[in-house]
Amino acid sequence: MNPISIVVITLNEEKRIGRLLEDLSKQSHQNFEVIVVDSNSDDNTCEVAQGFDKALPALTVHKMENRGTSLGRNTGAKLASHERLLFLDADVRLEPTFLTNALHQLEK
Repeated sequence: MNPISIVVITLNEEKRIGRLLEDLSKQSHQNFEVIVVDSNSDDNTCEVAQGFDKALPALTVHKMENRGTSLGRNTGAKLASHERLLFLDADVRLEPTFLTNALHQLEK
């Protein structure tokens, strides 16, 4: 299956981002990168995300100076290495087979 770039836009998500990154680390399909684009949070969102660098070796945490969902998505897309992009919110929870199932559906 093709690799995928996962872009997560955050703003003050220190209490939620860890659950999503943990779910991503347990995916059955592991050919992906994660790009966390932070909209200049006032909390420890970036630090929590960076704590997953061992569980997610292809993790990038990028902190923007400005806030904005569209700006964050565009920034994440520019930083992405792969053609396929998946945009997620920090409060999303994923089953371990989510990426495998989603990519199978895309290939059909």
